[in-house]
Amino acid sequence: MNNQKDQQMKQAVYFIDDEPTDMRSTEVSSNSMQTVIPNSIPRTTVQKQSDSQHSNCTTTVPANKYVRKSALSNQRQQPVAPPYNQPVQPTNVYQQPVVSAPFNTQHPISQDNPIETTIQKLQAKWVSDSQKAYREKQFKFDNSALAPDSQGCLLILHSNGINTVGKPFSPCRNLQAQKIIEHDTKKGFIKYTFDTPTGEHRSVIVDADCSALQRYNLLQDNGFIVDANLPATICAELIARYTASGLASIPPQIKYSPGWYFSEKHWGFQESEWVDLNAVLLSFTVPPTPDMILYQLVSLYAILQERLPSKMWIRRPICILTHEYLYTDLCIDSTPYVFKKALESLRDRPIVWIRSENINFNESSSAYSRDKNYQALMNSTQSNQKHPLYMVVSSNLTPRQRTFCLPIQDFIDPYEATNSIDSIGGLINSIMNNANAFNSTVERSFTKVFDDLGEDCSVQREIAALSMIADVVKWHYSMQVPPQTLSVRCDEYLETYTRYWERINDGNILTPFRNALYAARRSDMICFRPLEDVDSSFECQKEILYDDTYYYTSTALLKKIIKVQLRSYMPSDVLNRLKTAGVLSGSVPKTLTFAPNESKDFRFRTLLRSSLHQPGSRDLVEI
Repeated sequence: MNNQKDQQMKQAVYFIDDEPTDMRSTEVSSNSMQTVIPNSIPRTTVQKQSDSQHSNCTTTVPANKYVRKSALSNQRQQPVAPPYNQPVQPTNVYQQPVVSAPFNTQHPISQDNPIETTIQKLQAKWVSDSQKAYREKQFKFDNSALAPDSQGCLLILHSNGINTVGKPFSPCRNLQAQKIIEHDTKKGFIKYTFDTPTGEHRSVIVDADCSALQRYNLLQDNGFIVDANLPATICAELIARYTASGLASIPPQIKYSPGWYFSEKHWGFQESEWVDLNAVLLSFTVPPTPDMILYQLVSLYAILQERLPSKMWIRRPICILTHEYLYTDLCIDSTPYVFKKALESLRDRPIVWIRSENINFNESSSAYSRDKNYQALMNSTQSNQKHPLYMVVSSNLTPRQRTFCLPIQDFIDPYEATNSIDSIGGLINSIMNNANAFNSTVERSFTKVFDDLGEDCSVQREIAALSMIADVVKWHYSMQVPPQTLSVRCDEYLETYTRYWERINDGNILTPFRNALYAARRSDMICFRPLEDVDSSFECQKEILYDDTYYYTSTALLKKIIKVQLRSYMPSDVLNRLKTAGVLSGSVPKTLTFAPNESKDFRFRTLLRSSLHQPGSRDLVEI
């Protein structure tokens, strides 16, 4: 087999001598060439093995001489692979092969040879891969990074070991990042600061758990500009790498929640927009009433709550009864999901104002949501975790508020600005500078009132906490130089509201109110006059008009009767219960004619006479 292949090889390879050679002897089958032609033999030239005298001699095949071409004569000249870093020279597919003399002679090879086709493909792929690898090395992204220029603007630097190219990345200057850790929850954040091209300083705080792309999007939303024409993911990764060194080297900032916090064995107070440090402690610009004093004590409690032991916390929301419009943060009529989310977002405030349920809405369709929301308030106040004081604003006390809340009536905001020691800021300074004295004061005051009220009092904890706040104000006044005294006694006002809150859930109010009317009539506190006999001498603060069906009186006179004759009941609550029972109407206008040409407009509330007659006793008008 090997002898046969050698013989075929001899027929395929010839040496050009001085004499012409018969080209017909060079014809060889393609099958034999597939086995005998090695890759090392040139395809277009044949080198003479010996006889150095012909080393410089070349012969060109005549174009007009008939030659029987070999099966390999149609193969074009193969390009020699250029260096890996040089471009490939184009090849003319119509170029005629040239036969050269020994040492530089190319022998024509057939185009149909599979071996030659494979060799060409491999050579072309090798050239393409080498150039591609060079280009990838030249523009490789792994060696790109951000760096500030002399103005603080960011450049993107491409480096590959061959050269370094810088291009503008952002016109914003002085980009920095710092970790922020919440003191209470230990949750981490990242604070980015930068200057816009217009010179405006901006800061962005993002969650540390966010991805680099999310942080980048938040930066752009807050005015960070990127000029580089790169995908957002690449820009985000570049910024993350650039700011990583700052996050590792700059100590994290501890973020304290607004209000009181305990750190490194001492208490501190973080100011916020929700606490006006210049507001007065207790205002007496108008004659003090139990309602006003209690509201001020409750407001001071809300500011000091986090500084107090949890056993002294008020465990129920407060309901403010007023017909004035007050700004509120959320509404009881919200869906439970929205309501709960809002409570979580407002937990750093000392007081959260909540709009009560709208009694004009369909109760049956809203009952579930309202019950869930009131229960959410109760669950928050019953926990020992940080929470604000909830104040529900309502015009009338509803059954749910009577169950879940502690009401304060006749709301008046008494606060005024001051810069004296009587301010809230002065009280906070006294507490921080005299921590031990403050701790002993609150412990002694709370324990005394709590024990005096006893377990039979349903509002034992709440009254003890508010009494302790009053004692803290007295203690603050006594710490001044010279010592001062509180000009009002809060104890009697707290006693009034102790009775109010204990009676808030008494079922039947009609009998006590009827007895109060009889007592007021017997003491000449009120008197009755027929409606048809009214004249200009009518006194609305004492007289009650009547006809066959109703009594006509004012809201002020009714509250006066309740305060004097029903001292254990809150007037607003009594009127609301009478209205719910159908005995008392709302305020209605009525014109009284005193003379043919004299009349006057009044607003009355009507009482149903049949409901107020005491069985076995004379009628009220007959007393």
